[in-house]
Amino acid sequence: MKTDIRHLLEKAHEKHVPVDIMYMDQRQNITQRTIFVKTVGEEHVEAFCLLRHKHRTFQLDKVLAVQQRREIIENQQAHTWTQFTLGIESYDAART
Repeated sequence: MKTDIRHLLEKAHEKHVPVDIMYMDQRQNITQRTIFVKTVGEEHVEAFCLLRHKHRTFQLDKVLAVQQRREIIENQQAHTWTQFTLGIESYDAART
C-alpha cells in the first residue's frame, strides 16, 4: 500500500499536478491537504501545501491516502499557483 502512495506522489511530481492527501500530524489529528509535490525521498515528501500556503515536509509513513486531482486548481487559488511557482524557483536557487 505504501508503494502505491509513493507511486502516486512520484507521478504527481512528474506531471506537476496537485494531489489530495490524508495526513496524520504529530498530534495524531488527521487532516486533508492539497499539495504540489517537489520531491519524494525515502522517508519524506517535500511539497507546497495549499492549506498552509507554505512549503512543508511530510513523513511518508504518515500519509494515509493519496488521491489524484482531476481538475487543475484555478480561479480562487490562482494567486497560490503563482506563489507556488515563485517558491519553487527560490527553493531551487537556495539548494544550488
